[in-house]
Amino acid sequence: MSHTYTNLLTHVIFSTKDRAPIITAVLHDDLLAYLGGIVRELGGALRTANARPDHVHLLCSLPPTVATADALRVVKTNSSRWVHRNRRLAGFDWQTGYGAFSVSHSLAPAVARYIGDQEKHHRRVTFQEELITFLKKISPRLAPWATIFRPLRRLAGYVVSPRAIPFGGSGSRSVPKLPAQRTAKGHCLRRVVNNR
Repeated sequence: MSHTYTNLLTHVIFSTKDRAPIITAVLHDDLLAYLGGIVRELGGALRTANARPDHVHLLCSLPPTVATADALRVVKTNSSRWVHRNRRLAGFDWQTGYGAFSVSHSLAPAVARYIGDQEKHHRRVTFQEELITFLKKISPRLAPWATIFRPLRRLAGYVVSPRAIPFGGSGSRSVPKLPAQRTAKGHCLRRVVNNR
């Protein structure tokens, strides 16, 4: 095949630093528009976006030449800089980590509706509960681990390594080379590389 065809849809979730509720109604629309512009500059397309006071949801397609981690580093860094310069919110910053979940073309409309209904959704569910639900949905192997992250502040900046199972258990593997921390139950957390 002489051409490359991709449809790489990703549902991205990231929060403000310490989940501070600083995305105000005045900032909301302009911030989402700016995020969309950054994604376009990267060669991608923002399909839909929404924000709550303490976190953002994006459904975007990125080109195959841009890694998700690199794209989110650019999106978060540039949008934070824009808020500081144009809105004079010196305390505004994004949390280091993020969630990025691949979305099939057939499920894109449902994910777009979910993102659009964030206000209604968060009347019933907190951001912490939402993220734990995502972790449980993406992999049954993560379900027992998701309960470890209460309060979720312990998860900020860490990702659960699927290969890092309780040490000394059956099928144990080598310790990851990245700096790690163990939870109370012996699970290993890898530190996410700082995105700034």
